[in-house]
Amino acid sequence: MDQFLRDGVNQRTDSYGGSIAKRCKFPLELVARISESIGPEKVGIRFSPNGSFNSMSDSDPTALFTHLLQRLNDLHPKLAYVHFTTNTPHSTDDPLILTQTENIIHQVRKVWNGKCILNLPGMSREKTFQVVAEGKAEMVAFGREFLANPDLPLRLFKNLPLNLPDPNTFYTNQVEGYTDYPFYENKQPQSGTVQFWK
Repeated sequence: MDQFLRDGVNQRTDSYGGSIAKRCKFPLELVARISESIGPEKVGIRFSPNGSFNSMSDSDPTALFTHLLQRLNDLHPKLAYVHFTTNTPHSTDDPLILTQTENIIHQVRKVWNGKCILNLPGMSREKTFQVVAEGKAEMVAFGREFLANPDLPLRLFKNLPLNLPDPNTFYTNQVEGYTDYPFYENKQPQSGTVQFWK
């Protein structure tokens, strides 16, 4: 969908290119078709308002995603969720870039009336509590922390220390980074869902 949404890559001259409204046309049509097939309550959509994967870019991501979420509110208010992520490269630790990205997400999230999942770099147990308490999201997703902690729900539930992820082993074809991160005290987590923010 980003190939249609972002003006940095969408160079179309037909009804799917040009203005923000035209660039949002394909994602809105896609959500409509899927919702008609299985019901909107089973449909979620994920956005990275400031993502740059595969050279994606947009001159005004706040305006773009504000418009898109307003249209989703109008047309599909019963969607299961919207998932926001920064989608910044794991090597990006520039606090200015991360702050700008978070600000964009928080601004466009205010437009969406439904459920929200939020994924931000460096999410901690404490930051999760804060994000939910401030109403910035109903749910929080973890990426790097789950890569390094196969028992992450248990560790969060019991407030146990976390393994530090090694970005050099992310998404390689080696054992390192996939199966060698230790469980806490080498105990398997209990099956089932743990809501650690109660």
